[in-house]
Amino acid sequence: FLPARSEDGAAQTIVELCATRLPKNMGIPPEHIQVLTPTKKGNVGTVSLNKLLQEGFALVGDGSFVGNIAQSKLPEYVNNPARDNRFSNTLSPEGLTGVIGEPLICDDMLFGVIVAINNNRNYGAPFSPSQREHLHHLTSQIVLMHQLVNSYSAMNRRERIDQELEFAR
Repeated sequence: FLPARSEDGAAQTIVELCATRLPKNMGIPPEHIQVLTPTKKGNVGTVSLNKLLQEGFALVGDGSFVGNIAQSKLPEYVNNPARDNRFSNTLSPEGLTGVIGEPLICDDMLFGVIVAINNNRNYGAPFSPSQREHLHHLTSQIVLMHQLVNSYSAMNRRERIDQELEFAR
């Protein structure tokens, strides 16, 4: 745990961890780091943290496959990643026959991108329309789970506040 005296301090520490400390000290690439927060509002809520993190290491719209999906908020399918220069810095595209990226959007806010990679184990065949449709359905299930977790967190917060108010009486 890293202590912080304020929400602003906590938010800046989170950005520093993701953009600098974890990549430098532990070798974890920023695109592999996921930040979870139980609230949407406030300085350490998803709205504020997403904005700060995007400014901290500018992945959205950086020209990468995932960055482009994050910026456009539209799914994307690449049939031959070896011919697409967006993959040269993130993975070795040799032997890959397809890459699909689907944005994870809840309440008009992007909270992630899911990526599926197809290699030559499937006899060199690219993703079929059926497989792309399955990933799209999986994406909607992930968004639903995200909404349920947020609702459950809000309900728990309200119950805790009600219990504290009852105890104070």
